[in-house]
Amino acid sequence: MVPNYTRSLTGSGQWSQTTVVFSKAVRLTHRITKTTWRILKLVTVAVVGTVAVLWLVMAPVSVHRHSVVRGPIATEVMGTGTLEARYHVTISPEIAGLIAEVLVDQGSEVKQGQPMVRLIDEDLRQ
Repeated sequence: MVPNYTRSLTGSGQWSQTTVVFSKAVRLTHRITKTTWRILKLVTVAVVGTVAVLWLVMAPVSVHRHSVVRGPIATEVMGTGTLEARYHVTISPEIAGLIAEVLVDQGSEVKQGQPMVRLIDEDLRQ
């Protein structure tokens, strides 16, 4: 870098060394300012990009509002799903045999001692 000599303000016609230092300081300040602006631009772009991504990811969900009104209630509702019993009971006969007749359906209420199936008893009668 070539020093930039200028005439002093006193008009004596001598070269001023302070002007050279001042000129270098101005150039150095100018470089710092350019660097600072570049960093500021990068930071601004990063912040704006981050805000844009966060806005897209966490954008509010649209909600449809409905008013509650009195009306008839459906007495029957159809749907698909899986039902599970509250209690599981293992049923086993006192003797082994083939089933001749099922006396209750699935989901029927039964009482203690009520027969649920009839076994083929031909072999036992002989």
